[in-house]
Amino acid sequence: MQRSTQLEDQELMKLCRQGHAEGFTELYRRYNKAVFNTILRLITDFAQAQDLLQEAFIALYQEIMKGRDIQHFAHFSRRVAANKAISFLRARKHVLVFEDSRDNIVEDEAEDEDLFEMKVEGVKKPLKRCPRGSELS
Repeated sequence: MQRSTQLEDQELMKLCRQGHAEGFTELYRRYNKAVFNTILRLITDFAQAQDLLQEAFIALYQEIMKGRDIQHFAHFSRRVAANKAISFLRARKHVLVFEDSRDNIVEDEAEDEDLFEMKVEGVKKPLKRCPRGSELS
């Protein structure tokens, strides 16, 4: 058997499917930096990016073991990484929006009430100056 560093990605995936760990190890060695950089461009938290890197490679391993026909592992691995990062951002956004919306409702209502009271007072002053019985058109 050839050294795994000399094998093409397709051959490494085949080795992986046959139960040879060195096939996937070599794929990881070749692409972990590119996959990590893809994630890090979207997720600025280094530790979270490392977690997502592991999740991406778990997903890649599962796809290989399912027998998925991956023609270009380099491109596919970066696409999986970007999807993992985007999913993380979406999940985090929903949590933040939900938390923020609850906090802001009380503040918005208070600001609206204050503004309403100011407008009412602003209208009452000129009305008091109008003679009794006069109509406004």
